[in-house]
Amino acid sequence: MATTSVAGRVSLAHDDRGAVLVIGVFMASMLVGAIWYLMGLGDALVYREFLQDGADATAFSSAVYHARGMNAVVMLNVVMAAIFAVVVALHVAHAVAMIVMILSCAFAWTGIGAAICVAATAAEQFLAATIQSVEPGVQAAIQGLHGASTAVATVTPFVAEARAVEAARSYGPIVEGGMMVSKSLLPTGGTLGLPVEDDDPRELLAHAELNVANLVVAPLRWFGIPSGPIARALRGGIDFLYRMDGGPDPREPSKKLVDEARNGNDELAVWGFVWGEQKKHTTAKSGLKVATYGRLAPRDPSEASRFGSAKSEFYYDVRGNFPAWSTYDEDVMWNMRWRARLRRFVDPAGGLLGVGAAAGALAGWVSDPAALGGRGALGRAALLGRLEWLH
Repeated sequence: MATTSVAGRVSLAHDDRGAVLVIGVFMASMLVGAIWYLMGLGDALVYREFLQDGADATAFSSAVYHARGMNAVVMLNVVMAAIFAVVVALHVAHAVAMIVMILSCAFAWTGIGAAICVAATAAEQFLAATIQSVEPGVQAAIQGLHGASTAVATVTPFVAEARAVEAARSYGPIVEGGMMVSKSLLPTGGTLGLPVEDDDPRELLAHAELNVANLVVAPLRWFGIPSGPIARALRGGIDFLYRMDGGPDPREPSKKLVDEARNGNDELAVWGFVWGEQKKHTTAKSGLKVATYGRLAPRDPSEASRFGSAKSEFYYDVRGNFPAWSTYDEDVMWNMRWRARLRRFVDPAGGLLGVGAAAGALAGWVSDPAALGGRGALGRAALLGRLEWLH
């Protein structure tokens, strides 16, 4: 309790008012420091989340364009088979007309035989003339579609790269840039960008013959009879008639998946890498100076925190109870079931460490060309090579 003099003045020696002010000032400084610390931590979390979201978007958008490219190649395969089915149908019809003409003319001494012989002869001549006029145009169309398929397979990875760069920039200003890496960017052997290559021309012919067989047995579906097995059995007879009539192979083949590619392996994988600069997007440094009256300052973020990485893949959507790849690998380029999905990083085996190092070093050079110079260049590249472990 404060003590006052007779005159009503406060005695400073015994006045305890405002004693809590000292503790309040101390606690206020602590609270200010804690607030700035939490703000810095929040900045780091937001930065890291944006960086990872940017990497996911970069990888996934690239995989989506790869899947679209595969579906485009499939569509061109299907169109080629449908167009060439016209030639197959004409040759098969011509062969049947010739057989009927020979048999009916052999029995021309009968009235019915003579009538059928005249009609079959006219049909044979009409079909022969039609084949001569239609076949060159169909072969030219097959060549054009084959060229379009090759162009799609070659260009798609670069379109996917452009989309990856665009997706990374959409997460700016935290994400300064990004890129994707996939084996499709470095085609080898017969691979054409996308993991496809030219197939045997007889495969395109086989699908064209199957189209004709499906057309022949289509009425069976009206009665609920499964037409698939019947069409596959009938294709052998159609092939016999086509070859007997001298039907040619397509001038250009369809595309097939490379033998090494299958769902889940690196041939169908896409890696996305993004980079930013956390020091440009945090208030922790200035905030800690305020909270500690300029006596303390945080250390700069680690170099690895500048980078984000993600993995995705384009894959063939298998229908059924996940059968073995060998049961449907021949159909993957004849059904538009290619999709894209994100994947989790695993142990970087099979050269992923080198891919990550090269991508990380290139990313660091793009964002800061001077940083990779000097004696620390190799060590920095090795550090950036661990990008795929940042998940």
